[in-house]
Amino acid sequence: MPLKTALVALVGLALVVLLAVLVGAGMTDAFDQAIIDAVRAPGLRALLSSLGPITDLGGTLAVTVVAALVIAVASGRYGSGGGRTTRDC
Repeated sequence: MPLKTALVALVGLALVVLLAVLVGAGMTDAFDQAIIDAVRAPGLRALLSSLGPITDLGGTLAVTVVAALVIAVASGRYGSGGGRTTRDC
């Protein structure tokens, strides 16, 4: 793995862990509530109502389908061992 790719992956992992710690400690509650209040404001209700179907994609079924597709594509491209296959050359 090239150094740049490893560094980007490490920084990304660190950000995810930091966000998880902040959420777990309740330090994002004020931000979360501000977003919820803004989205529920009467003036924005009509504008944002069309986004309802998009938020449904965060449900368990949609996430499971996307994860299965990612795994299927990754398995087909990289083979079961995760290395390059003869098809990739």
